[in-house]
Amino acid sequence: MIEILIFWGIPLLFMMMSMQSPFFQNWRFFLALSLAGYLALWCFPLCSDLFKAFLPKEINSYAKGIAFTGPLIGFFIALYQTACNLSGHSGGGYHLPKSKNLLIPILGLLSGFVASGLAGYAICLTPLHASAASDAVFQERAVSRVCTLTVFIDKMSLQGYSVDARRKALLSRVAPWKKTLPPEKKDNKDDSANKAEKKPQQTASASLPEKHNASQKRRDRYGVLFYPQVLMPETSGTLIANPNNKEG
Repeated sequence: MIEILIFWGIPLLFMMMSMQSPFFQNWRFFLALSLAGYLALWCFPLCSDLFKAFLPKEINSYAKGIAFTGPLIGFFIALYQTACNLSGHSGGGYHLPKSKNLLIPILGLLSGFVASGLAGYAICLTPLHASAASDAVFQERAVSRVCTLTVFIDKMSLQGYSVDARRKALLSRVAPWKKTLPPEKKDNKDDSANKAEKKPQQTASASLPEKHNASQKRRDRYGVLFYPQVLMPETSGTLIANPNNKEG
């Protein structure tokens, strides 16, 4: 539900809001948001260190998200106001003919996709990432959208960064907030059966030396009478003459 609201609800909302504004105002908004998102993404390492130094420890886990959204808002306000001042028409700008008004909702939809990607990436930088319905899908969609924005601006500005390098850099910043599964419960029946099997083996192995010692003692004491195999070599195999029998 969170994924649908962010990645599809925001673009639709921006598209409907764009219908109430002229074309060039939407164009300025799209450019300012895109450039502000690009600057916030790649100024993040510097801003993150600065925010961690000043933020209290209680909200230290949200430092990455604040270090991203704070500069993003600041860059957007500065760029949008600069574009309005340069154009000289801060109230709305030029109006297109009605036949070309179809470009207005397209610009609004593009602005919504950029805003949804930036919002999703900001959530991935905070512990709120764990509350998403599916961490892997949410992270993949957010990183894909901001990576598309980054690669587009890289190509427009003739920069030689590869898509894989940009993607790895964006993924390395995402906080590893994962849902922890409860520990698996072991079956008590299996444990009791294993213990029952181990006990006879231990008793049997423990009784073997005792039986051997007892039998050795009996052999030492009654070896001649009951254990003929322990006779000495010089007496074994010889017959003991019966004194009652006399040779005839």
